[in-house]
Parts: sequence; structure tokens; C-alpha cells
Amino acid sequence: MNSPPTIGSCNIVPETGVTLETMFTVRCGGFQDEDIPISYQFFYTNKLDVHSETANDRKGTLLKFRHYPEMPNTPLPVGDPSYNYTGIITVMVSDGFDMSVETRIHVQVLPLTSKSGQHKTELIKTFVAVAENTTSSPLEQLMKSGDVEGI
Repeated sequence: MNSPPTIGSCNIVPETGVTLETMFTVRCGGFQDEDIPISYQFFYTNKLDVHSETANDRKGTLLKFRHYPEMPNTPLPVGDPSYNYTGIITVMVSDGFDMSVETRIHVQVLPLTSKSGQHKTELIKTFVAVAENTTSSPLEQLMKSGDVEGI
């Protein structure tokens, strides 16, 4: 009978940061299972007071799926202001037969402050420029054209 991986631990560096400015890294270790490969799913939620209908809703948004126990250099959304800007990273570790264990990490993700307003404006301009200069695929161009026959 298959059993889930032995539980290890995960940490986040830094434990406190600012949205869009700080790059967070989650590292895990000590998870073991003979049924390889072991996979790691990293989720984030900033909705700490929501009572969800399903377990997947409680985990939040999937940030990364990989077979390596690290999620490097990841910006995170602002944490829940009602809970001192806390967010939760849930790491689900699964073996080759999808038996899994979960661990959670609390992180404080602060909003951009008014003193960083100039920096915020530069970030927004960069995001807009990247979005505007992105060449769309032929399929995307057809969909935007409204040409149903071409799709």
C-alpha cells in the first residue's frame, strides 16, 4: 500500500517583503518517498478569512509545479490587510502515485508605500510596455479579428 512522502520542512526568504519589489524564495527539504518522482506544487493565498468549499480553494493560486524542491525569485501579491498583510504559501509534495502531504508557510507581503510611488509608476509602465510590445500568436490575432471562419 502506498503512503505519502515523509514530511519535511519548507522556509521562505525573506519572511517579510513588499509586493512587486521583493523576490521571495521558498526552499524545501527532507521530503522522501521511494515512489519517484517527487513533485512540488507551490500555492499562494492572501484570503485568510474565507471559508472555501473545497480544499483546492483554500490552497489558493498555483504559482509553480516542479520536481525540484525550490521556488526561486517569485514576487507575491499583497497579504491580507486584516491579518497584518499575511499570506500563506502551501507546498503540496506528491510521490509518483499522487499521494501527498502539505506544509504551510506564513509570509508578510506589504503593499507599496507612497514613498515608493515613483518606483511603482516605473513598474506599471514597464508592465504596460511589455504587454503592448508582446507579439501575439497567429491564433490570438485570428481570435482578436473576430474571423470565426479562420479559427
